[in-house]
Amino acid sequence: MNLCYETIKRKSAKNMDNILFVKWDRFSRNIEYAYEMIGLLRKYNVTAMAIDQPIDFEIPESTVMLAVYLAVPEAENTRRSLNTSNGMRRAKLLGRHPNRAPLGYINITAADGRKQIVPNNTDATLVKWSFEQLSKNAYSMEEVRRMVNVKGLRCSRSHFWKILRNPVYCGFVSFLEKDSGERQLIRGIHEPIVSEELFSEVQSIINSKRRFVHKKQVNKESLILHKYLACPSCDRTLRGSYSQ
Repeated sequence: MNLCYETIKRKSAKNMDNILFVKWDRFSRNIEYAYEMIGLLRKYNVTAMAIDQPIDFEIPESTVMLAVYLAVPEAENTRRSLNTSNGMRRAKLLGRHPNRAPLGYINITAADGRKQIVPNNTDATLVKWSFEQLSKNAYSMEEVRRMVNVKGLRCSRSHFWKILRNPVYCGFVSFLEKDSGERQLIRGIHEPIVSEELFSEVQSIINSKRRFVHKKQVNKESLILHKYLACPSCDRTLRGSYSQ
């Protein structure tokens, strides 16, 4: 519709013109935007007309039918959206994951016809390996992401952060309460990739402000004075390190 409107603006015809479509729900499913677009088209002498639901704009009473034609599609859209969200919420309350499977899982259809997620052996192994490396508190999140990328798990920095925060991997499904708006967890029917203890340990490390304890390995062969220099104040042996 935007492309058509831009074409009309460039044409700026002096004679009356029409835009034809089958029904008004093909024109718009939002009554507010529909009236706004009808007004904009009139500025360029263009009239919106439905073939199966004709409206004579010369008759004042026809605006009532126009309101009905525009309101019904919007009500259908709102009802469909509400039914979809309620259905997804009911599925989550039953422990199912109705959305697209996160990295490490795949969507399948069970014998009863219901959708569910199961671990994808290759990606699930790499996801579990990432959690295990972070639980050691020896590497930063970016270092683990780069290492697991080399192993074959392709994901961006933001996506990797979401993976580490997603309780689906330890067997839970999260949803928002309608009244309080708080996030709740329900035990899922899918197989977890990591244990609850491992997931909680990683969350504790991520949420804490302490730095990881990994120490870079220094090639001592290039530091020829290592163990030979002592501090003149405390007599402790001086160590060497690299700098960029």
